[in-house]
Amino acid sequence: MRRFLLPAVVALLAAVAGVGVAQPVGPSLPTDTQQQMSAEMPPLVPKTHSCTVTVMTHDFRNSYGAPYNGTYSPPAGCPGAWAKVVLTLTSTVAGTQFDRDVYVAIGKAVVLDGTTSEPCCTGNASTWTVQRDVTDISALLHERQPVQVELDNVNDSTYTGVYHTVVSLTFYRTDSRTPVGPHPDRVLPVSSTGKGGPMLSISHNGQRAGSSVVFPRNLDRLHAQVFADSHGPCEEFWWGDPGQCAGKPYREVAVYLDGQLAGAAPAYPGIYTGAGGPGLWEPIPAPRAWNLRPYDLDLTPFVGRLTDGRAHKFEIGILDMTLANGDFWATAANLQIWTAHSHGRTHGHLLSVTAPANPTDKVTDPTSQAVPYTFDSNHALTFKGDRVVEGRHIVTTVQEQMGESATQAVLVDEGNWNWTQSTTTVAGGHTTVVTQDATYGLTTDVLTTYDITDDGTTTTYVDHSLWDWNSYAQHMNTVDATGIVFNGVENNSYNYSDYDGVCYDRTLSSQAGEVTVDKDSRGCLSAPPQHQ
Repeated sequence: MRRFLLPAVVALLAAVAGVGVAQPVGPSLPTDTQQQMSAEMPPLVPKTHSCTVTVMTHDFRNSYGAPYNGTYSPPAGCPGAWAKVVLTLTSTVAGTQFDRDVYVAIGKAVVLDGTTSEPCCTGNASTWTVQRDVTDISALLHERQPVQVELDNVNDSTYTGVYHTVVSLTFYRTDSRTPVGPHPDRVLPVSSTGKGGPMLSISHNGQRAGSSVVFPRNLDRLHAQVFADSHGPCEEFWWGDPGQCAGKPYREVAVYLDGQLAGAAPAYPGIYTGAGGPGLWEPIPAPRAWNLRPYDLDLTPFVGRLTDGRAHKFEIGILDMTLANGDFWATAANLQIWTAHSHGRTHGHLLSVTAPANPTDKVTDPTSQAVPYTFDSNHALTFKGDRVVEGRHIVTTVQEQMGESATQAVLVDEGNWNWTQSTTTVAGGHTTVVTQDATYGLTTDVLTTYDITDDGTTTTYVDHSLWDWNSYAQHMNTVDATGIVFNGVENNSYNYSDYDGVCYDRTLSSQAGEVTVDKDSRGCLSAPPQHQ
């Protein structure tokens, strides 16, 4: 059971710059249901013919250790390949209940990692909808696949809430103007094979979780899409209480190939529904609460080592982690594989690696807790490899730079934390350069006021000319988050722009558990430079 989590619902909007937005599939809502809301942008979808397949309809009652198991069948009316595939989860809960974890796996590939809402502050049922673009697992969706949905819930005389939940997939067809959505040729899940749910557990300091994988001999490119979330009385708030509960206020999600560190990303400070107080999550959840997005790590420099037809160990670990009793991380990965058109073996080498095993941390921990505790972390990784594919010699370099700067007055639970990540992938000399930048920010004031930011930009240059670009910025501010009478004030905004001119700009505000502002101002972010 997760005790400290958040509630909300992904926005359902109409067309954005000529691109439609997928509508949710779910049960009809009773008139006394409160719709939870979020300003986060739902997936952009084309205006082509679509088909929806209901993957699951299920009531989660006493479901600890008893996930839903079913079967997915491809849509007869929308044969692949598809322009877009969107997962939709809609759930309703009434009565009294904690927030719960929810994981969805199709073909053993995790496609959603999130948390549920709690029943509404007004005593009415709460309903929320979350959507996620899952076009990247299209390779699994052409055939029947096992489905597993984990939502660990308890029902007794006190906790009466039942989660009435529907999961569906909507498939959008291609046409003369809408191509097949980009996706890897194969997906190899690294997840639990047990009956209790799809996630692997990391419950000891230094522990790694994973499995052995045999890669195709004509492997061309390789990414790891890694899901990870923290659990337990301390680790759910790893960014707080340094040195007293969760240790350092920093975590990295790391991956290993045959025991060698192969990539990492700073963990996002997820605040689940139920954390802090209802002013923080009723009716708008903290960013990512329903959809704890995976971390994308480019492992292409290692390709030359993986095409020998032998099993290679892929593992996930958490760096800078200090687990207390009852703490653990749940994690899983989808290995995204692109292969050459020919079936000949890819040859190559890992040319160079600069990969310190752990971040470099600098701590100022004064004896008097009235003096701020400060923490700075830095971790720089570089991987360079080459490969020969169908007569082409390609050199790929992946550079990762990440870290954190934090100041915290532990005595009064006030703090300011800022995380940064920058990843640059250079393929074919300087032919293609992809840069991904992300920043997370979290400020608290005696745990009654929260200020949360979640920003990211991806830029692609080909032969020094701008090829693609997108950028998003999310901000959430809450006041009196711990008010037990739901008197908190929430403000949530999400802004997105991209190279194709798509612009999304939504703002939500709420007070005492009710949405008071819902507006679309269409203010686009600034365009990137036109030359590298």
